[in-house]
Amino acid sequence: MLWEALLMTASLRVKNDKYYVVLTHTTDGKKNQTWVSTGLSVTGNEGKARQIMLDMLGEKPEQAAPPDMLFGDAVRRWLEDVRRRVDEVTYQGYEVQARAHILPYFDDLQIRLCDVDGEALQTYINVKAKFGRSDGHGGLSAVSSCVSTRTCSIRRSNWRRETV
Repeated sequence: MLWEALLMTASLRVKNDKYYVVLTHTTDGKKNQTWVSTGLSVTGNEGKARQIMLDMLGEKPEQAAPPDMLFGDAVRRWLEDVRRRVDEVTYQGYEVQARAHILPYFDDLQIRLCDVDGEALQTYINVKAKFGRSDGHGGLSAVSSCVSTRTCSIRRSNWRRETV
């Protein structure tokens, strides 16, 4: 299939009460988006729409993470997975942020993926906002958006924790 031949990322979007898969890919050095209708209405079809999106990317369905997986290990696995789906410069940015900020903090805490909740993330954001720079002088201004974006991606990845 043509979709599998391209290096791309995908997301689900809703337009006129229908699910669409938005594929972002690079053609001739330019980023392009293609909206593909799933034909599915929003009501009760998120799982089916997500599977269509994964099929377009040639990915396996999501699997539950082991309950004792450390958050740092989930971040590392996410980095391995995302590397094949984004361009090298984007990957390098993710890796630098993870290795410089996210991994040292969460590795020190030895916090499990299933224990990372809104409170744990807010505590991390507060610490980074106050002490986040490596030189110890002040915080990081973009830490909140970085954490929320990466954490959502990690939680949606193949290593997302199982919900009860």
